[in-house]
Amino acid sequence: VGANIHLVTKREYAAHGSIALAESLRRRLEREGKRPYVVPVGGSNAIGTWGYVDAMAELAAQTTTTTPRTDHPHLHGVGGPFTDIVLACGSGGTAAGVALGAALCPELRRPNVWAYGVCDTPEYFREYVGGILRDMGAPVEDIVGERIAPGASSSSSSSDGATAADAGVVGGVLRCVQAKGAGYAMATEEELATTAAIARATGVLLDPVYSGKAAHGLIREMARDPGAWKGRRVLFVHTGGALGVYDKLAQLQPIMEATGPSRRFDVADVETV
Repeated sequence: VGANIHLVTKREYAAHGSIALAESLRRRLEREGKRPYVVPVGGSNAIGTWGYVDAMAELAAQTTTTTPRTDHPHLHGVGGPFTDIVLACGSGGTAAGVALGAALCPELRRPNVWAYGVCDTPEYFREYVGGILRDMGAPVEDIVGERIAPGASSSSSSSDGATAADAGVVGGVLRCVQAKGAGYAMATEEELATTAAIARATGVLLDPVYSGKAAHGLIREMARDPGAWKGRRVLFVHTGGALGVYDKLAQLQPIMEATGPSRRFDVADVETV
């Protein structure tokens, strides 16, 4: 498409960060007389966040009816509001949009929005989401809550990396949860086993970087404290990313072979036509 691509190494990205790198390039292009617009990682800024605000408005419309929709007669409403909305959080935009939309739409009745972080920390995401909301002119504390215990840990740790959300935070709808496990884009065998089990049971493919980690974290939380989730009506937001599975094929193969009729195809006797 005629675009110029400016490449950096993983080490350079880690050393400087996306914001500094993008701003450096923006200034360089402006000195050349150009008019660049910086799209942040994940499109997570005030403009990009409106996409999921609109998604929550669509969800609100679906919660008000169980009759077939006029625009898509084969689709029905979801039949009442959810108590909890769960999603993977990697750059903050999805969490900001879902939380803001959940708070703005009266039909949704302010559900808890659980943002399972696949990198960084719960405190980082609360601050970053708060920054996006401020740029949008939204009431930050009404969305992300207020910390009442200065210096308190934002989460209580556990052995598998999924944690209770935002200790010391009251109010708001957003609950940030640590679920990065071994690290960003690094999948554990337990996480991949959860992804494989969900695929077998539902036919829904989750990716190992985002939605797979969020689902694993949610299921572990439910198993750890089933009473807290009893009677809840939970919506899991699948944010895509299935292509990430290909990077984990070597890890997934033994899991699939051990749990189902999956095996490596022997091509030794294949005749080329």
